[in-house]
Amino acid sequence: MPTLPEAIHKLGALPRDLPLAFVDVTFRWGSRTILDRVSLGLRHGETVALIGPSGAGKTTMFRLALGFLTPAKGEVWVAGQEISRLDEREVARARTNVGIVFQDGALFTSMTVAENVAYGLAESGIAERELAERVDRTLQAVGMAELKERMPDELSGGQAQRVAVARAIVAEPRVMLYDEPTQGLDPKRALGVVEQIRRLQTSGVASLVVTHQLEYARLYADRVALLNDGRLAYDGPVAGLKGLDDPFVRSFFEVLAG
Repeated sequence: MPTLPEAIHKLGALPRDLPLAFVDVTFRWGSRTILDRVSLGLRHGETVALIGPSGAGKTTMFRLALGFLTPAKGEVWVAGQEISRLDEREVARARTNVGIVFQDGALFTSMTVAENVAYGLAESGIAERELAERVDRTLQAVGMAELKERMPDELSGGQAQRVAVARAIVAEPRVMLYDEPTQGLDPKRALGVVEQIRRLQTSGVASLVVTHQLEYARLYADRVALLNDGRLAYDGPVAGLKGLDDPFVRSFFEVLAG
């Protein structure tokens, strides 16, 4: 393998040994460069908050990690596999190592809580009894076991997000992707989601969280990565952001200062 970029080298592991790694990734859409030689890696049990203005390329990184897009240059490693080198069937298998939670939960409104969670294993082929047991264990882990027969429209926003987390982790992924998981939630419910993210850290799951809410990211993120103009402008502790001369970062701290 060629010399590793510093962002990966500092993690002390090769990309294939990390649950998720972007190595010198460039992605273009037509004539526009969305990502320009971006390198970012996550260790096992590590949570990285991914911040940046709209259009910076955050969603593109998610789609690359899921194998829905292929980089023009560079490598994307998921659970030990460089997925851009895989065929369609192999990519589908690699994708089972990744769980994703969307901003609004994106639950199926015609299914109960338990059915929503079970859907994540619908094509796994496991026995019905084992499926039911795993769903129950997962709902217990996120504090939703007693509401497993409820419908999504009977849940609060925070409860729906916890069900979305359960649906994502029931297949025991090695990587979690979160898209604005605390957006639109009141502080109490947002802190409940924060607790779920932190709980997964202890089980060794690596998490990449797109967020515009730094006040919560400070509670769960081991590192924060700033993506701006298609490049990674910062990758380090949250506290280090204060030293950056960046208008987007300044806007974060101005909001926090209230």
